[in-house]
Amino acid sequence: MENKNHCIHSSFRYYFPCLILDITGIVGRNKEEQEIFKLLRKHRKISLYSIVGKTALDKHFKKHFSFENLKINIGCRFSFKENYYLNIFHNFILEIYLDTKLVEKIEKFYQENTDMSLAKMKEFERLIKQKYPIRMKISRNIKKARKLRKQLSKDFYLPNYIEI
Repeated sequence: MENKNHCIHSSFRYYFPCLILDITGIVGRNKEEQEIFKLLRKHRKISLYSIVGKTALDKHFKKHFSFENLKINIGCRFSFKENYYLNIFHNFILEIYLDTKLVEKIEKFYQENTDMSLAKMKEFERLIKQKYPIRMKISRNIKKARKLRKQLSKDFYLPNYIEI
């Protein structure tokens, strides 16, 4: 009998590099991000990203970072508020609530930019390093995590050895 393998699921309005692990240092952390992806490959963990945004930056992320264990879906439709970001790690739920003013500025940045050059990364970093209230909630709830994983995974093909 094969081991059941739980997937990691993240749902974002737009993709933020390293948001799932470090809310304070989102941009310019390419080295750390590559390490995360390397660990996903090494441990054969399935990671799913559901991204509401469908901008050029989101498409770039999907094109350049997808691999066998990292599946990315852009243009998703969820009933979550625009300032709500969700991560599910097994039975742990990480919910992040961003300030609405910050969300508006991020939205504008993603709509106006088609590439993430070094200059644009620095601009984005300045944007998100401004002081805004951010609320984070971490909980462990087996039933809620299972329900959310099932809801968020509907747009992905997953082999039957993956436990939702």
